[in-house]
Order: sequence, then C-alpha cells, then structure tokens
Amino acid sequence: MIVDDLPAEGKLVPAPDDAPGVRNRDTHLVLAIIVFCWLFYLMTRILIGIAHEASPLDRWMGRLAVVGFGIALSCAMYRVLLRCVTRSVPVNALIVVAGACIASVPFALFNTWLIDTFAAPLPNFAMSALIAWCASVHLFFAQAIAMVAVIYAVQLRDEEAHSRTMQKSLRKAELRALRYQLNPHFLFNALNSVSALIWAKRPSEADRMVSRLADYYETVLTADDRELVPLSREIETQFQYLEIERTRFAERLKVTTDCPDHLRGALVPNLIIQPLVENSIKHGVARSSTEVEIGISVSEEDGRLAIIVSDSGVQGDGQHSARSFGVGLRNTEARLHSFFGPTASLRVEARPDGFLSRIELPLKTG
Repeated sequence: MIVDDLPAEGKLVPAPDDAPGVRNRDTHLVLAIIVFCWLFYLMTRILIGIAHEASPLDRWMGRLAVVGFGIALSCAMYRVLLRCVTRSVPVNALIVVAGACIASVPFALFNTWLIDTFAAPLPNFAMSALIAWCASVHLFFAQAIAMVAVIYAVQLRDEEAHSRTMQKSLRKAELRALRYQLNPHFLFNALNSVSALIWAKRPSEADRMVSRLADYYETVLTADDRELVPLSREIETQFQYLEIERTRFAERLKVTTDCPDHLRGALVPNLIIQPLVENSIKHGVARSSTEVEIGISVSEEDGRLAIIVSDSGVQGDGQHSARSFGVGLRNTEARLHSFFGPTASLRVEARPDGFLSRIELPLKTG
C-alpha cells in the first residue's frame, strides 16, 4: 500500500497568478501606458508646431530625444512607486504628487537645455525651465495615478491568489487529517472483531473482514488529492466502511441507499459523508439494543444537491441517543464552507425515531 506523501513543511503550491508570464503582462501593461502617454505628448507637440512653425518636423530629432528621456524617467518613477506604495490612501496620494513633481524636474531641465542649446538661446533659462516643469508635471501626475492603479490591482490579485492557494492547502490538509485520523476506535473494534472470529473458529469470515478492512484503508489512504470526486465513489467508500461495521453489529445494522442514476456523477468533496456515517454508527447503532437502519439518500432540489444520512438509533427505553454538533460535524461544515462558501450547509436534526444529517451544496457534475 502506498500512502500519499505529505508536502514539505511550509511549502505552498505556487498560484497560477504567480507565473512569470503574468508578471510580464503587468510590466508590459505599464510600459504600454508610458509609451501611450509620451506618444500623445509627441503628437500634441507636433500639432502645436504645425500651428506655429513653417516646418514643424525640422526639430524631430530633439522631440524624439525629449520623448525618449521622458520614457526613461517614467520607467524610473514606476520602479520607485513599486517600492513606496502602501495601503494608506493619503500616503499614496502624497507619493503620487511627490513622484510627479520630482520626475518632471529633470525632464523640464533637459527640455529647456535642448531648446537653449540647439534651437535658440533663452533670455531666462530658469523661468523657461519653470514653465516647462509646469507644462510637464501634469503628464507625470497622470502616469503616476495610472501606475498606482496597476500596482493596486496587482497586489489585490496576488492577495486573492494567495488566499485561494491557502484555502486549497487547507482543504488538502483537512482531507489528509481526516485520512490519517480515521476513528481509531473503528480500527480497534475491527481488529477485535477479527480476533473474535478467529477464536470462534470462523476463519473464512475473519479473512473476509481483513480483506474488507484492507480494501477500505487502501481506498481512503491512497486516494488522490482531487478536491471533488463523483458521488458514486463517495457512496462506494461508505459501503466499504459499513460492510466492516456490519461484521461487528450483524443483524443490528441495516443499510439503505437512494441515489438517482443522474446524480451519481455529481461532484462532492472527498470523504464528506464519512463523519456523518461515523456519527450514526457511534451514537445510533453502538448505543442501541435493537436493529438500526442507516440510510443515505440523495436528491436534487432547485439545482442543488441534497445528501441525507439518517439513522433510527434509539435507546432501549425509547429515548433518542444524546447527540451534539461535535468535532466531526463541525469539521464537515467547515470543509463545506471552504469549498462552496455560504452556498453549502450542514444541518442536523434529532427526530423521535432517530437522527438526521443533511448536506446541501451546489450541484456540479464532472
């Protein structure tokens, strides 16, 4: 028998959104925003040149140099924003304003220097640089806002991906815990039953019990980590468990099932019914002196899957066995919520003739 290996401590499966291709898309998006802004700036400068100059394309080398320098400054501003953006909106607002103001300073100086050196000497370099700064700071401000929006979106996506990864890891851990912590009393009682059969010189029944026990644990412990399994497989696993318990209780345990054929392929969390059946065995069959019927019924109601595990376990005096929403049932409810959120539920009901557990979850098929 091969048991699934547990993941290394602290190791998480990388979320799909952490793939390099996704990170490249983020970078490409920011670069596209930067290039678009500066192409728009170039277009406006050309249009202004057409309106005021006879040959507006005469300065195309200078304009391309200005645009290239602006793109470099915008990329540098983005790298700084990546490190500085926080969760505080007021702080981020200050960072955006400061980033735009600071980045536009070298741009204004470079632009003014080009005009003063290669076009026409300026009478007042400082005043011209200030005017250029006022004209360009708005462009850097708009880019900074867009960059922060992208950074926020990426952080939100990463947090959601991390949350999904943690939920998936938690579900797997819960499933493994359920596998490796199967009721030890069940194994103890099953082995005692095997011993009793051997002492009663009923070797064929003892051999059959050992085979059933081995098949059951092989099914449970070597099952893959698929989060959802067909309902037919889940019911079959419970049959294996109940067949072993039937050896202990003989005529005191009766099992019935009602599952329509079209619902046998419905997907449910692996071993989700197991705690409910164990609950019926422990509190219903084991504490009753008469025959107890355990029923597993499945139905579809308004696009939802309903799974009911019921038993007719009562005490010898006719009083219903004391039940509570114990650890097993609470864990089952928590697993349902981790898979389906508030759309899934677990309800229990003590009835005069027994106990009922009802699972409702969205109907999904493979």
